[in-house]
Amino acid sequence: EWCDALAFEKLAKRAAGLPADEALALWLELINLYQGEFLAGFELGEWGMMRRAAYEDKFLQAVNLAGERLLAQGDAGEALSILNKGLKSDYFREDLHRNVLNAYAHLGWYDHLSKHYAELRAVFEQEFAAEPDIATQTLYEQLMKGK
Repeated sequence: EWCDALAFEKLAKRAAGLPADEALALWLELINLYQGEFLAGFELGEWGMMRRAAYEDKFLQAVNLAGERLLAQGDAGEALSILNKGLKSDYFREDLHRNVLNAYAHLGWYDHLSKHYAELRAVFEQEFAAEPDIATQTLYEQLMKGK
């Protein structure tokens, strides 16, 4: 019998031991397999909540690694698509936002890059009364200087 959670775990374990070039196909499969929160809509105890958080973390890790690998291979459009899936799950992952900014720069879409960063800053200001991380700010400034 097939179980999505067990298939997800098996893919994550297989990908963890491989170099990025070889793991990319597994990361993409894992990303496509992830359909949102584990047992969404169910009341979960501590075990279920820990499992839910672990699956989401593995998903977001795969998104980030796949995005980085796709950018390194010059496939910024596909990277952007994958990274946006991750941001739908957790908008506040700045590592994903940094990769999105890099993808826009690779594509030469500096208007999108500026808009994305401005929206990120506005959300962080509204939610946390704070700026994005200094690494994100620095990357944005570097990318805009390089255009």
